[in-house]
Amino acid sequence: MPLLDEGRIAGLAHITGGGLLDNLPRILGSTDAVLQPGSWEVPGLFRLLVDGAGIDSDEAHRAFNMGIGMVVIVDPGEEAEVHARLEAAGERVWPIGELVAGEGRVRWA
Repeated sequence: MPLLDEGRIAGLAHITGGGLLDNLPRILGSTDAVLQPGSWEVPGLFRLLVDGAGIDSDEAHRAFNMGIGMVVIVDPGEEAEVHARLEAAGERVWPIGELVAGEGRVRWA
């Protein structure tokens, strides 16, 4: 909450059913999120489900959160401070991509 109160966070997306591909566009506006595959640790359970069922990557990221429970969008100048403070609060933090001009879509780098 202090990060929100200080205006350091530009957007938040809770990644629930629909995964990254369906939840993140809700807050993108006229930007696209360009995500870096492999930039975060996918929990073993998700790897087991995806590999065991032969689910392709897009469907896996649509059906599951793939280990990302919340996406925090910050201006580049705030990234280091927000990252450090979230980790100090016990959160696991991974930079997973960037925003670019676009139409509110999620795409892979």
